[in-house]
Amino acid sequence: MKIEIVQLENIRSHVKSTVPFTRGFNCLVGGVGTGKSSVLYAIDFALFG
Repeated sequence: MKIEIVQLENIRSHVKSTVPFTRGFNCLVGGVGTGKSSVLYAIDFALFG
């Protein structure tokens, strides 16, 4: 399975966000409280409930 894009709406600190993933290595970088872990949480929730 390959994740190409994640669209978040009303997930923790994300009101409406789109996170594209490219081929190869992808890294989420940002300051404290910007929602990096929320992206991973949303992927986990979508895949495993």
